[in-house]
Amino acid sequence: MVDTIDELSNLASKLNQQSDRLNSIISITNAKLEKLNIGLEVWVRGEAKGRKIDRHAKITMLGYAKVEDKWQLAFKQATFQTIIDGDQEFDEILSATDSRSLLKASRAIRIESMPLIPDLLTALESEVESALDDIDQAEKAAIKL
Repeated sequence: MVDTIDELSNLASKLNQQSDRLNSIISITNAKLEKLNIGLEVWVRGEAKGRKIDRHAKITMLGYAKVEDKWQLAFKQATFQTIIDGDQEFDEILSATDSRSLLKASRAIRIESMPLIPDLLTALESEVESALDDIDQAEKAAIKL
């Protein structure tokens, strides 16, 4: 039993070190995004692409949102339903928890969210490009007035 506790102690120590590194990555990412002053909310969800969503399963979503009066990486958990409209099928959020700071999430959620950061950055880029197009269209409409 002592050997097992010693092994567990070693593993726990490694886990805590890696968790500290994870928190550092989140903090650095928050600081870099904050400097960009984007101010646009974006969310991506954590699931295998192409997988059917279980209507009653909560799925962790990673986002960039204003939480606690500060733009930062955030998470929320949502339950989806699949909507079928003719030949089109899409997912709609049935319910979601409030957005919370990723730094304050449980270790499991922080670990689960890390692989989603590249998808989130891609979604942010798309959202910025869309906002720029919208502003451009608004300027053109204003000129025509």
